[in-house]
Amino acid sequence: MSHDYATVTFEDGQVFHAEYDGTVSLSQASFFESREEITAQWRQPDTRKCSDPANHPQELVEYWTNYGNGDSWDTQACRTCKVITGPRSESIPYERAPFMSEENS
Repeated sequence: MSHDYATVTFEDGQVFHAEYDGTVSLSQASFFESREEITAQWRQPDTRKCSDPANHPQELVEYWTNYGNGDSWDTQACRTCKVITGPRSESIPYERAPFMSEENS
């Protein structure tokens, strides 16, 4: 299985659910309130971005996946849009992933 469930935990303790793509070592951009919502869009392309980054708070979150031996990292997310706005992988530095950079928005 190259995909697995993940969690996105905000500093206030609120937990959302996400999909991790182990084939390319990246989280999907979107996160959801339930695992059922993830299952409904499992393995679908996900290019969502924050719709208003200047006005929506970009909050610190812990991203955790059980894929492989498990992994977690700190990143940023927009709770309003339910989307990861920071690094979507621990192993790929944000600045080296041009498809995730602001210049390609």
